[in-house]
Amino acid sequence: MNSDPAAPPLKTAGRSGAASRIPGANRPSLAVGRFFLSGAMPGPRNLQKRIMTGSPQRLPSAPRVEPAGPGARATPSNIVAFPQRPNRPLPRAFDAAIFDMDGVITETATDHSLAWKRMFDEYLRRRERQHDEPFREFSHGGDYRAYVDGRPRYKGVAAFLASRGIELPPGTPEDPAGRETICGLGNRKNELFSEIIETAGVKVYSSTLVLIHDLLAAGIKVGLATSSKNSDLVLSRTQTKGLFATIVDGVVSERLDLKGKPHPDIFVRACANLGVPCARAIVVEDAVSGVQAGASGGFGLVVGVARENNAQELRKNGADVVVRDLAEVSVEEINRLVRRKGVAG
Repeated sequence: MNSDPAAPPLKTAGRSGAASRIPGANRPSLAVGRFFLSGAMPGPRNLQKRIMTGSPQRLPSAPRVEPAGPGARATPSNIVAFPQRPNRPLPRAFDAAIFDMDGVITETATDHSLAWKRMFDEYLRRRERQHDEPFREFSHGGDYRAYVDGRPRYKGVAAFLASRGIELPPGTPEDPAGRETICGLGNRKNELFSEIIETAGVKVYSSTLVLIHDLLAAGIKVGLATSSKNSDLVLSRTQTKGLFATIVDGVVSERLDLKGKPHPDIFVRACANLGVPCARAIVVEDAVSGVQAGASGGFGLVVGVARENNAQELRKNGADVVVRDLAEVSVEEINRLVRRKGVAG
């Protein structure tokens, strides 16, 4: 079971990051978002694929009508006041949350997809001219998500080329951008990505930042694990670097020789840096390779973010819970889901 009796109770916060309260409120409601829960859970009802809607809120108690004066009788109310229970926070079931960057925190997944397309289409046109090969463009749905999304850059190059039956020498990371090697093409993609960021800037998902602030307010450690070697650039542009107690990115992975997704190495390393066992941490990912990594790493919960209308694919590959946006979950509900998964396991 994942819960630790000695762990402090979960401190809750409003979606703005500060405690929120409706006047007259005494008892919190079940703070949930719309989500899909994979796997049958114990209890009288099967919670498989349950859909919940709403947002964190507190329910006001029934209004009290005072007598008009001495000897007057209270006017009966047609609202039933249910017995109030004390607000007892649940014991904390997890101590850390590890977030992916592209597509979870920042909207840079679309920028990466565009850079990959430009680079591969350039190269495939070159092969059309030089080798008389029919040109078949790089697509977002068929190629980006299947071969490069979430993977380390050079591995993404190799995976896509293999899908087209193209073999190239690996080269070295120092290869000039565009050289006909795995590293050369990868470097060209990074060059294009940097140009896009310089021109268009970087957007963030505000709902993700709200959840991160809520987690920090609740005493949960927050880390970042990404395959990208551009995390310093992206986080600096969005002024979000200070939110993370540890950052394990493509540069760190290369230095420590960590395996990329779908291996869990970067998430495991982030947990180790935070001093938290994997079973007491959650992983938040939008890529199939990312939820596969989370599922294989023994984490307390894997949250999939279906930005690509791919909820079923994420569930199939290891996500315990799938949402369309992180505004649909709260710290309290994540805590409950971690506990339920621990009980079911």
